Amino acid sequence: KNVPKKASFLKRDLDARAQSEAYRLMFRLPASEKLDGSIDCTLLTPYNKKFVAGRLFLSQNYVCFDSRIKAQVSVVIPLRDVVSAEKIETNVSNQALDKAIIVTTRDVLNKTNFIFAQILDRDFVVEKLSELLAKTQEMTTFSGSNRSKGSLVDLEPEWKPQQALMNIFPLSPIPEVNKRQQQRAREWEEHFNTYGRGVWMYRTTEVAKLVLEGIPDHLRMQIWMSFS
Repeated sequence: KNVPKKASFLKRDLDARAQSEAYRLMFRLPASEKLDGSIDCTLLTPYNKKFVAGRLFLSQNYVCFDSRIKAQVSVVIPLRDVVSAEKIETNVSNQALDKAIIVTTRDVLNKTNFIFAQILDRDFVVEKLSELLAKTQEMTTFSGSNRSKGSLVDLEPEWKPQQALMNIFPLSPIPEVNKRQQQRAREWEEHFNTYGRGVWMYRTTEVAKLVLEGIPDHLRMQIWMSFS
């Protein structure tokens, strides 16, 4: 009689691992990240002021969204950068904002907020987000208090990264190359102004096109950090 129960438990465990693996691959997340749950919703995309249907994913360190239409738009939001997750009062005149929540990040300069709507179990999602945020803040406080305590590591000189070799050994400027670099830099800045900057930018096919056309040297580290 116990065999079916054990088999059922094993199947659930394997299914959960498979779902977490698919989640990590989809959003390029760390190997330790485990999917907590997912739910259908819509995402407000400010660059065209439309709501995109897709799915919201929650894990211990990230909030992610992927559109129902492949590669239309995706979002990765580290919980360490989230200030709050709150319900938006239902607006009778705007059904698109029904059962919506707003996730506010620490990006004060660009005022990056994410609005998710049409969440059937909104109360549970907000409760789960609050729980995950509390745990994230506890971990941040704990790591900060550990660093504040005296240790041999604290006595060591602070490590500083070496400058890029192209800055240490600069090449003679080539006018045509410099012109292309400046053009690409302008295109990237226009993209940042429209879709956001950093890890939590709205990821669409437009950014893939820009990457294929080339990344300006001075932006490579920033772009690498956003997509790795």
